[in-house]
Amino acid sequence: PPSPEPPCRYATGEFKSQPNPPNDAGEHVLIAAFVAPGMVYPVSRKPDYARPSDLTSSSKLKDRALQPQFNSHYAFVSAAHNYECMDGARDETIMDYDELVCEIPQQALPAYRLYFRKNLMRDLGLPPLLPA
Repeated sequence: PPSPEPPCRYATGEFKSQPNPPNDAGEHVLIAAFVAPGMVYPVSRKPDYARPSDLTSSSKLKDRALQPQFNSHYAFVSAAHNYECMDGARDETIMDYDELVCEIPQQALPAYRLYFRKNLMRDLGLPPLLPA
């Protein structure tokens, strides 16, 4: 089943140099949305990485416009390999999560907001979902 950890890490700003501050109640928010991806480009290591066999190398697509004629990019991502694309879904390789990058905001229709506290699990005496 999908893990809540990657989206929560995005919401807290863990992947940025400056984290996102929580609201006054100590909460962060995720927006769950319905998405119309349109024509989807499947990101893969061989065509989209300068050094496909170097699993920590960055994609040639990073910080660039979407591939021509496509409305979104889709990739399986590995935390162990610097949050880069991993191939092998057909070979049952287990990915950490998948990522969809859309061309325009109108492709997503917000469905609901999910508020969470980073330390809630600790406060409840449960193992953390996110690193402290």
